[in-house]
Amino acid sequence: ISDYACAHYISEQIFRRVITKNQKARVLVIRPCAVYGLPENLDHFIRWGLVPYRLPHMAATNGKIVLRKGSDQIYRNFVSAQCIANVIADFIERADPGTVQTINPIGNLDISILGFAMICAQVYKDITGQECPISIDDTPGPIPFAPPLRYSTVHTMRYQQGQKIESFIHSLITRCLNAQTPCDIR
Repeated sequence: ISDYACAHYISEQIFRRVITKNQKARVLVIRPCAVYGLPENLDHFIRWGLVPYRLPHMAATNGKIVLRKGSDQIYRNFVSAQCIANVIADFIERADPGTVQTINPIGNLDISILGFAMICAQVYKDITGQECPISIDDTPGPIPFAPPLRYSTVHTMRYQQGQKIESFIHSLITRCLNAQTPCDIR
């Protein structure tokens, strides 16, 4: 319903039209929600603003997590990069020429941003032995609109989920704690 979502939908329709001109082509459109996976090199990583990275980074660099208003009401489905790779591999192996497929890969964890922060705080405590307080911005103003989302897919395929979220968070916090220079959030 947002302009962002409409732009994605329009792009998908363009691919559907293009495939009619090249019947040998195969197109896969992937619509994951909150993808996580450890970047190979944190020095060149530029997606620190995304929840799966921002919250573990906050814990590692500040020893606390500060959330935006409404974070207790906004839910995400967390899906591993390995799961995405499995979706792509499956498509490459099975898709016939002329196929246009849109897939919503679903991860095992549907949780609020606050719930995810709580996992990050616990992992931080497990690593450092120190508490990681969580707070939600309480400045006056409206809570951002958060439509109630239910993450599902029409595809019957089951994908190997890959790395567990706690393992990812542990690895990311550890790498951020051990980094020679603070990871640059952009």
